Amino acid sequence: MEPFFYKRIDERHLEYAFLCTNLEGTRFLDVGCGESTVALALYRLGFDAHAIDLMPYKFKFANSKTGNFLKADYKDDYFDTVACISVLEHLNQKSSVEMIEKIRKILKPGGVLITSFPVAGDWDGCAKIDPIGNFPGFEIEIVKYFDRKEHVVWTEYDPKTTDSSTIEHSIVLVKARKL
Repeated sequence: MEPFFYKRIDERHLEYAFLCTNLEGTRFLDVGCGESTVALALYRLGFDAHAIDLMPYKFKFANSKTGNFLKADYKDDYFDTVACISVLEHLNQKSSVEMIEKIRKILKPGGVLITSFPVAGDWDGCAKIDPIGNFPGFEIEIVKYFDRKEHVVWTEYDPKTTDSSTIEHSIVLVKARKL
C-alpha cells in the first residue's frame, strides 16, 4: 500500500509554503482562513496575527473572528501581509473587487497580499480571475502557475508556452505589493 501523501497532495501544501516564504512583517491577517492554522501558529509565535472566516473558526484565539470580511472593522494601513488563499474564486465579480479594495485599504503602504485561485476554466464552478488585471492599486511581484498531474505531483508551468490540453488541475499563486 502506498503512503497517503502519494495518493493526493492537496493544493494547500503548495499555497501555504508560498505564503510562508513570502510573509513580511509581523502584522498578519488570513481572510477566509477556513481550517488553516497559519494565523494561529503565527499568533503563538508572537506575531500580531488575525483570522476571519464566514464559518466558525475551530482554532479560536484572541484575534480570530467569525463574520463577513467586507463588513469587519480593521484599521486602515495596519497589516504587513494579508493572505487570501483560495477565496476569491468563491465570490461574484462585485464582491471580489470589493474584497481586493478592502485588503488594499487595510494593508500598510508597501504591504503584501498573498493569494491563490484556480486557473480560469480548469475547475468547474469557479470564478474566472485574471492574476494580472484584477489587482488595482497593487504591483504584481510574483505569479506562479502550478498543475497537478494525476492528483499527485505539482509542477510549475508557463501558461504562454504550455499546451493547455495537457493541464489537468491548476492553480495560480500571486504575491502583490500595495502601491
